[in-house]
This record gives sequence, structure tokens and C-alpha cells, in this order.
Amino acid sequence: MIPLPIDNQCVFSYRFAPSSEGILFDNNMDYGAFQSKSRELLDTGKYSHVVTADIADFYPRLYIHRLQNAMQRCTKRNNHVKAIMNLLNQWNEHFSYGIPVGPAPSRLLAEIAIDDVDRVLLSEGSTFVRFIDDFRIFCTSLVDAYEKLALLATTLFENHGLGLQQHKTKIFTSDDFQKTRFLSHEATELERLTKRFYEIAIGLGLEDLYGYIDYDALEPEQQAAIGSLNLEELLAEQLQLEDIDIPLTRFILRRLGQLDSSNSIDEIFRAIDRLYPVAVDVAQYLMKLRSLGTKNKQALGARILKLLRGTAVSRLEFHRMWFLALFSSSNGWGNKDKLTGLFNNLGDEFSQRKIVLALGYCLEDHWFRMRKRSVFNFAPWLRRAFLAAASCLPGDEKRHWYQSLETRLDPLERAISVWARSKSSISQM
Repeated sequence: MIPLPIDNQCVFSYRFAPSSEGILFDNNMDYGAFQSKSRELLDTGKYSHVVTADIADFYPRLYIHRLQNAMQRCTKRNNHVKAIMNLLNQWNEHFSYGIPVGPAPSRLLAEIAIDDVDRVLLSEGSTFVRFIDDFRIFCTSLVDAYEKLALLATTLFENHGLGLQQHKTKIFTSDDFQKTRFLSHEATELERLTKRFYEIAIGLGLEDLYGYIDYDALEPEQQAAIGSLNLEELLAEQLQLEDIDIPLTRFILRRLGQLDSSNSIDEIFRAIDRLYPVAVDVAQYLMKLRSLGTKNKQALGARILKLLRGTAVSRLEFHRMWFLALFSSSNGWGNKDKLTGLFNNLGDEFSQRKIVLALGYCLEDHWFRMRKRSVFNFAPWLRRAFLAAASCLPGDEKRHWYQSLETRLDPLERAISVWARSKSSISQM
């Protein structure tokens, strides 16, 4: 079984269509097509009401055993399914739910898993469209709308243990839906993002305003036009919204990072919970800042580590890993005393690996000396990070220790130890 065919015109997210240019997904199946099909259905005049609903915590709460069943229905290559399941089990520490948020393969896995919900809706006579976790069901009466909403909620719960976001689950009349999702949506975009951005974007032929805008791929005149915008002001407008425009915010963060602009840092930190969907882009933006002085960079490092205690972006290991990657790529962020405490408080291997690498960058040889006898108590990938980062140990101590381990290491670990013995620290990587 494969996901619903494109011809059904129901599902508009992440259709696998790899190209020689490195594109993974069908460019014709996107948010714009989702919007266009919604308009087309309303224009028929058949539907008096529209149900809108979003799945709550779709990726983090996806039940992976149901995903396994879905993959087994799609392919006879059980070894591939087994490999993916092993990877997921390692990632989520053998919890029975959750797939990584962000990587392109996760998008395909989520689409495979949720396909049965699409098929239930179709089999029960529902007219609907879906973009990722966003459903719109077109109904002929208010009673019909309640029935279809109940069907969706029941199917999600019974099949996947998933629920709907209460504040995004609504029943609109067709007229109200037109006003809130089309007419007023376009008008408020122009108000909140400034007319200038959309005028330039449309003038440059960037018709899919919800797609990824790669600045480096634009023509010089297009880059000059985008460069004339006040990106910091656009970002400030986004940070005042309850629901940010995700593709636009990502573009702004990436471009501000390229420009080495740190003026928006305070606003970003104040609104960090609203930036939860683009947390990785925030981390990458901070990583690109080159002109921060030592004192400012270390102060910023302290603020970053504080984010990992109780904010929205601290809830997922994937987000924590990206923020900790700043410290594992440079010792300029400082705060090594706080890193040792985090190693004990954060129990997931992904965060701990980054912290171990960061401590190696900080030349905390005493930390590694305390734990070098326990290296085989670590999980494989955490052990490999420890072997690399322990290159900060003094020469003779380091050499004798690596030699004592050699017969017990696997081929990859032996290669790491050979490399580490030849370096004075991991910063020489």
C-alpha cells in the first residue's frame, strides 16, 4: 500500500519525487496547492461548513509501532523496515512514540503513518484536504461538520493515540472560512509583514511565499531587492504574532546570520517559546554570528544554556542537541562549569554527546580523567564522542590510556582513538 495517489487531490504535503538536482519532494504539491484546492472546493457552492483541525504534537507523539506496521504494508524489504525501527528506537531511547522533528526522512515516515487516517476519511465519504498535520473537511451542514470532526478525532486517537489541538479545531461557515483563511489572511499578511516584502517577492516571481527561499540561489538583482528590506523589522513583526509565518521567519533568520547581524538577539530570546517551530534555525543563526566579542559570546552562551531549562525549545532532544552544538563546535561560548551540570541533568544521549564534545573543546582534562575508566559503560555513540573529546588529556597519559583500550574497541572506535592520539585537543578536528 502506498499513500493516496496525487490524483485524489487530498494530500498536498511531501510527495516523494527525487530529481537529479537534489530535490526530494514534488514542488507542485505544497501549501499553495493546498490553498488552491480549498478555494476550488468552496467555489463549487456544495459546502456550507468547513472543519479545520491540526494534530497536536504530531511528530513527537507518533506511535512508532503503528509506523512500523505502515512501513511493512508499503514494502517487502523487511530489512529496511528493521533498520529504520532500530534507528528510531535508539533515537527515542526505546520509548514507543516519537520521530525526529526536522529531518527530511521524518516527513516521509509521518506521511506513511498517517495515510490510514486519510483512507478512513475517504471511505466514510468525507471531502477533505490535508497539508502535513492540517486538515480541512468540507461539509454540507453543521450536523455533517460535527460528525466528520468526530470521525477524524476518533480515528486519530484509536489508530495512533493522537489528539487535536483544541485552539486550532473549529467549524466555520463557508463565508467565515473565506474571510478568515483567504481574504483577511492575505490582507493581514500585508499589514504584519509589510507590503514591501510581498511586492518584491511577487515581482521577482517568487510565487510560493510559503516555500523555502534560498537567498544564494537568487539572481543578483533579486538579492539586491531582498537586501533593500529591513529584515530586523520584519522579524520583530513576526515575533509579536501568536503564530509566526514559519518559512518567512526561517528565511529572515538565515539571512541575518549571513549578514552577521546580532541586533535581534534580545527580541529572539524574549519570544523564544513562539519560535519553537524554528528552534533549529535560531540555533543556526546564533552559530553564524562572527563578530561577537569574547565577553558577549560567553554571556550569550549562558543565555542559551538557560533556554535548556524549562522553555518550550528544551522539550525535544532534537532542539537541545542543536543548541548544544554551538558549544561542541567552539570553546568561545564558555560556561564550561554549567556544561558539567547539564551532563548529569540531561539524560538523553544526544544532548550528552554534544556536552562531552564541548568539554573536550574547553580542555576539561580533569573531567575526562575522572571518567576514563568507565568509558565502556557509555552507549556506543556516547563512547565514541568521549574517545574523540578525551584528546585533551596530557600526552603520556593519553597515549597509555588509548593503548590500553585498543583490543576492546570496534573498528570505528579504533580509528577515533588513532586520530585522538595525534591531536592535542578536539579543536584540531
